[in-house]
Amino acid sequence: MCNRYIICQGNTPAKPDTRLACIALDVPIGRTVFGCAKLARSRWAEGVDSGGEKDMNLQIDEDKHIAYIKLSGQLRRRTILDAFDATVSDKKYQGGMGRLWDFRDADLTSLESETIVKMAQYSTRFPAGINDVKVAFVVSRDVEYGLSRMFEMSSGGKTPIRVFRTMDDAEKWMME
Repeated sequence: MCNRYIICQGNTPAKPDTRLACIALDVPIGRTVFGCAKLARSRWAEGVDSGGEKDMNLQIDEDKHIAYIKLSGQLRRRTILDAFDATVSDKKYQGGMGRLWDFRDADLTSLESETIVKMAQYSTRFPAGINDVKVAFVVSRDVEYGLSRMFEMSSGGKTPIRVFRTMDDAEKWMME
C-alpha cells in the first residue's frame, strides 16, 4: 500500500507556491521522506528487489557530464527503476547529465515486452534535464541488445537512446 507524495527536484518538500519542478513518487505508508534522494538511497540500501544484494555501481563523471550505471545479474523491473531513481537523485547528478547503462554483466531475460514498454515511459514523469538527455545502453549478448532496442523504440523519441556493444562507442556518442 502506498501514499502519493510530491517531492521537489531540489530535495525539499513541495510547497503550493513553489515553482520548482516536482515529481510524484509512490512511498510506502509510514515512511518519512524529505526528498527523492533519501527515498532512492534508502530503497537501494535495503537491497529492494535484488535479493538483498546491491548489484549497482554508480560513477558520476562531472567533467564528461555522464552518469555510469553498471548493473549485473538477473535484473527485474524494480531493480532497474530503483537504479534510475538512485542515479537521478544522487548529489553529484546534474540536470542534463547523460546516463550510460552498462548491462554487459546483466541478464534482462526476465523482463517481458509490456514491462519494457512501461519502463521506457517511466522517466517521462521527471522534469526536463532528466527525461530528455542522452541515454546509452551497453550490452554484450544478442538478447540484451534486442531488449534494449525494444526499450529504445518504446521511449517515444523525446530521449535520444542508443544501444552499443562497447563502452568506447557509447561514450563517444554520449560526448558528441
